[in-house]
Amino acid sequence: MKRLIQTILLMVMLGSALRAQNTPIQLPANWAKPHYYSTADSAFQDGKFIVPVRSNQIGFVFSIPATVGTPPVPVRSTSAEVKNAAGVVIRKLWQNRAYSPGKHGEIWDGLDDYGVAAVGGPFTLLLQYNGVQYRWDGVLADTSPDPTAPDSWSGVGGLFPYDLVSIGSEGFTAEGYNEGGYNSITFPLATPSLRVNPLIPQSIGGAMFLRASTDGNLIYYSSMIYLPGSTVKSWVTAVDKKGNIHNFSAGTVLPRTYFMNAVDPKNVRYVTVQGADTINNTEGIITGVAVQRHGSLLATAHGKRNLVASADVIKLFDKDTGAPVGGMAGSIAITNPQRMAFDLAGNLWVLSGDGRSGDTLSKIADVGSTNIITTPIRGLSNPVALAVSPLTGDLFIADGGKNQQVFEYNAKTNELVRKLGKPGGYGIGDSCDSTMSPDKFYFDYGGMDVGRQVDEAAGQLDTFINVDDKNNLEIGDNSTGQIKFFHLSSGVWTYTNRVMYQSWQRTIAAAMNDPTRLFAGQGAMMEITRDWSKELVPGDPDPALGGNGAWTASHYWLPCVISAVGFPTASLIPHIRDVWKSPANGRTYALVGDIMNKFVWTILNSNGSVTAAKSLATNIYGWTTMSPNGDQMYVQRGGPKTRYTFARYPLTGYDSENMPVYGALVNGQTIAVDHAHGEPWNSALASDPTSGGITAVFDQNVNHDVPGSTPAYHLGGVLPGGASFAWTAMPQKDIAWADGDGNFPSADLARMAAEGGDVHSVGKEIFAMYAGNYSAWGCQFFHYHEDGLFIGQFGYMTKFSATPNGQDAWGINGVPNVATGEKKVPGFCGDVGAFKAFQVGTHIKIIHGDESYFPGLHEWDVSGLETITELTATGVLGHTVTLQ
Repeated sequence: MKRLIQTILLMVMLGSALRAQNTPIQLPANWAKPHYYSTADSAFQDGKFIVPVRSNQIGFVFSIPATVGTPPVPVRSTSAEVKNAAGVVIRKLWQNRAYSPGKHGEIWDGLDDYGVAAVGGPFTLLLQYNGVQYRWDGVLADTSPDPTAPDSWSGVGGLFPYDLVSIGSEGFTAEGYNEGGYNSITFPLATPSLRVNPLIPQSIGGAMFLRASTDGNLIYYSSMIYLPGSTVKSWVTAVDKKGNIHNFSAGTVLPRTYFMNAVDPKNVRYVTVQGADTINNTEGIITGVAVQRHGSLLATAHGKRNLVASADVIKLFDKDTGAPVGGMAGSIAITNPQRMAFDLAGNLWVLSGDGRSGDTLSKIADVGSTNIITTPIRGLSNPVALAVSPLTGDLFIADGGKNQQVFEYNAKTNELVRKLGKPGGYGIGDSCDSTMSPDKFYFDYGGMDVGRQVDEAAGQLDTFINVDDKNNLEIGDNSTGQIKFFHLSSGVWTYTNRVMYQSWQRTIAAAMNDPTRLFAGQGAMMEITRDWSKELVPGDPDPALGGNGAWTASHYWLPCVISAVGFPTASLIPHIRDVWKSPANGRTYALVGDIMNKFVWTILNSNGSVTAAKSLATNIYGWTTMSPNGDQMYVQRGGPKTRYTFARYPLTGYDSENMPVYGALVNGQTIAVDHAHGEPWNSALASDPTSGGITAVFDQNVNHDVPGSTPAYHLGGVLPGGASFAWTAMPQKDIAWADGDGNFPSADLARMAAEGGDVHSVGKEIFAMYAGNYSAWGCQFFHYHEDGLFIGQFGYMTKFSATPNGQDAWGINGVPNVATGEKKVPGFCGDVGAFKAFQVGTHIKIIHGDESYFPGLHEWDVSGLETITELTATGVLGHTVTLQ
């Protein structure tokens, strides 16, 4: 879960404004670089063996062509193995070896993978060669013109902002809980996807900025930091628009480590840092900040945030010195204050509540003197964000609940001026329509936190509004990962642009039996419609904004799911685990779960509404996986020695509400497993057997149980009816860097047990992932054929492949240094929860999420599967065979 530690100063790249959309990212010709194999010292020369084949060996001869397939492509690599008479693979001869075209010969030494002499026979030798190609196509649900650029949202931010203010033509964010990243970002409002840079380049992984306010000169941030134990420190930081700290002369001196990356001790701007209103969580926490444009007051709200109780007070300070306003006038009692804003007349508008429902808006007049509290604006449902126009003085309110609109009020008369957004947003119940459009909002997502100290469970939660100096409107629609931009034209707010990216993208889904439907966003509740006939290119795909329509953010299902008639209200932060199109009735189902592994079946109707089952799903658990035929599968472990039983809850039909019905558990075959002998645990199970009936078992964790030099394997294949593994693969090796040969590292390089990932089979192919959690192994994919032969490994290999900018390695984890202008590496990723693999035409597509390195859905393309060619021959020890 550790965010990638980026370092000091990001360069402003003048060429960034010249980046054109609709240009594919250029990658190396072949990521899965094979190892060229020299035959200069081979026992086979000039078409024959120059040494005798001994009685305990088998010689084998084979020919490798220069090209394969139609149209022809170069042969990329080979692998080979030996099977015994029972069809069990006993020896992996080699993986990822590239021979020159022509006739070759090798000798099997007669030993198995454990160094034991093979007996009996006959033995079958298999060799494959292929021209399979692996290509990283880019990122879905991210509108960056170049997501690899250091001055892009993924290059600098990665996580969705908590707040936004502006000075002149520049926007400034508060990045909130930004694990190991920058606490604030600046960007041009006119071209919001270009020239995105950190406001305070030296401040990485320290102070978190939660709320923001500006007087047009300085930006004031409510700040906090987690300290050892249960202590949370909170204060106000002020900076100018160049990121220089403003020290409050009457404030508290704070440790430099709150604002500085330890690798940059020469930052002279932060010799002293003095914050205003510095407190520990025993005194509350700062949940809102506001500053007067034409006065001297700074206000801080001390409400409830996660596990910190509300102090039910607003405190007042001098905005320049940080000195508290004396006496009773400097402290205003109010229930659970949150976001605040001063209007141009100096009145303070305050939101109170927890964001769930029924939040209130109050006005405090004569601030710092009599502090008169009133509630002059009525009819709001659940106001969650507010802002004041620096030009007109109008008050803008983002109101959730039954409204889901932005209301603009005259702050002097309290009269409604205009509104923005479809009334009710997506709607509720049977009338709900999940179809997305620029004028639809869902402002209540921030109220779905479950009281954790860190907002990590639900991701970035906060909706925000900003009115810039040109009276344009910027709205943080965090539910779909968008900052939407609006311009007032002929008295109507008109949509003009957006920034979209998806942070904390661990939960994803792809509709089984319908690969055009992909699911991303918080809880995988945002549907991405993928047009596979169009190439994925960087930039916004919206044709109205110059895109090619390769993907569309088409539906946001959360409001319709949780408001569906009968949906259990006890579900906490619901997420979509699986999406499945039933071959029997053509309906598309989403299996919705929560963090307590309670699951509910829902139907995603074609009109955008949702039909929910009226009770929790039965025979579905956190450890089951779904098959494309609808069955729920899992592995039962048993003893006294380790045994795996492959079991299913079979889909038996549909109830009167058309919801799936499952029968009793059906046990399938049972195999014996010897983990100490190096066979894999069932950390993850392929979603369905291969087309040849092989069930893949993937051990995603380091095997610490194997003694001495005994090899350990992390992937195994089980034949139908088999009592043991038919083959094992992906050996564990003492290597720190991915070598491309299908080997699994013997150390927990991810540091937090987020080592391996998921495994899936598509047709005859099996794919497994090493997640890596920002380590040098981040997002390594392993490709095996169903008979256990290694086809290829893809993903960025930091000590092996060259990056697009020509470097072989950089940084302690192989992560590019964006501070010096290096681009991010295509295909690398951070913390990943799962991936999905599925067939599109003759290609296999792979998608996976990313915590924040590339905030969206990575898309991979695997092509040339038809080029996989196998040669085989059967023989006995002491003889030579020719593979055909």
